[in-house]
Amino acid sequence: WYNETGQVLQSAPTPSTAVAGTLKYYVAQKFSTGCEGPKAEIVVTINPLPAAPTVSATLAYCQNQTGIPALTATKETNAVLVWYNETGQILPSAPIPSTATVGTQKYYVAQKFSTGCEGPKAEILVSISPLGSKPLITSSGNLQFCSGGSVILTSSTAYQYQWYKDNQPVIGATGKSITITLSGEYRVETKNVNGCSSLLSDPIVVVNEGIPTKPIITATTAIELCQGEKATLKSSATSGNQWYRNGNIIPGAIDQIFQTFLDGSYTVKTKTPAGCESLISEPISLVFKNLLPPPSISPIGEQVICRGGKVTLSSSSTTGNQWFKDGVLIPGAVNQTYVATSGGVYSAKAINTTGCGGTISNIVQVNEVDFKISLSANDELSQAGGSIVLQTSSNLKYKVVSWSPQNLFQKQDATTQSLNLKSNVNVIVNVMSENGCITSASLALNYNKKRDLFIPNTFTPNADGKNDFVKVYGNGIDAVEFMVYTQWGELIYRSKEKDASWDGNYRGLPQPVGVYLYKCVVRFDDGEELTKHGAINLLR
Repeated sequence: WYNETGQVLQSAPTPSTAVAGTLKYYVAQKFSTGCEGPKAEIVVTINPLPAAPTVSATLAYCQNQTGIPALTATKETNAVLVWYNETGQILPSAPIPSTATVGTQKYYVAQKFSTGCEGPKAEILVSISPLGSKPLITSSGNLQFCSGGSVILTSSTAYQYQWYKDNQPVIGATGKSITITLSGEYRVETKNVNGCSSLLSDPIVVVNEGIPTKPIITATTAIELCQGEKATLKSSATSGNQWYRNGNIIPGAIDQIFQTFLDGSYTVKTKTPAGCESLISEPISLVFKNLLPPPSISPIGEQVICRGGKVTLSSSSTTGNQWFKDGVLIPGAVNQTYVATSGGVYSAKAINTTGCGGTISNIVQVNEVDFKISLSANDELSQAGGSIVLQTSSNLKYKVVSWSPQNLFQKQDATTQSLNLKSNVNVIVNVMSENGCITSASLALNYNKKRDLFIPNTFTPNADGKNDFVKVYGNGIDAVEFMVYTQWGELIYRSKEKDASWDGNYRGLPQPVGVYLYKCVVRFDDGEELTKHGAINLLR
């Protein structure tokens, strides 16, 4: 082995890496004969290390601070950064410190060239400081005050302060205390010695009540009333009222609404919770007038009326009446009489020239009912030649106006009728109540059409004077057509005489014993026709 200068070395050399640069070594083979061959050159290159990157050695944040950036370092152009945590573990990228826990965190960073040579590490110390304590606010006095007043708010001790009004920072309000003259919601934020902010304090609400507006009185009733009536006054202020009569305080009269039965001049003023008083309102005067005695009222006619009917009520007072129904004034009902057209409790007052009505009169109860008429008969089924008696009745007094069918009834205004039927008929009666209501009732009457029609089914034409003929029997018969046939359909007898009868002969010859068929067409007195078929036994 030889060094760069050709000096023989005692053994294979170990290159030194202390200095960057190029080292050359040579080596040859030598046989036991002492013959040495040519030298081979070995070039050793020592690459330089990068320097430690430039960093901010110490970083400080507050606990739970957000928006923390990743750590940074300044490197050479042809180098890359290699990051390490506190235990020396390589990190995949520049770390973002966590602010969740108070304390100190260490990170390291080195540069590495493309040759693979990595330089020394630079240390970064990250300090996480605790937040400031949530401050408390104390006040120097009442938080509600009148115009011109104020209150001082003071924060608990901290390093720095920022006051807020209605969640907006107050410019320049960075002291421990602040003097408040305006209404609003106040808070304070503080910072500790590390510059870490506290949570906002709980709010303190300050109210500058100023000078209350001078109230205005309005009357929701008339200001000239009758004795016994109640006047109602209302203040424009919804709270803090105090009412006065003739300049004197009215104990307990502190609501927005004030009611009274007394004459006088009334005023009101208001006071805020802080004791700020308004100017007294403009006065309003109330006058109560005398009353008249009650009239007496009575009905003219029945107090029970039909629905839609009417009854006249009369007052003992000839003038100045006012009528009421169920306690409610009837507009325009001011005459001595009033026509009631519906049920209810009626009364009246006598009103004098000043418009004051006296005590209410006696009451008259008018009952309104449905006007009903009923029509009944002693028998709804009439036999031929019989009569039916019709009777009307009602829940109110009434009179009969008419009957129909009109041709069946001579007395159209009778409440009772007698009727002889010759056919089915629907009877209608129309009536009017004493109160002028009209209604009607109807009744269906049926005529019994029993015919009593009989044709014997056997006869013995043997000239013994008994049952020698066959004929049609019945009542109310007007006409008869009687036909007899053999069993084979041959017509052997026909007659249109009302009392026609067959003697058992055909063309002068007696017919043999046997069964014969007949057809009978009967027309009755009322014009109805009936056709009957049957069989006759001829016996000798």
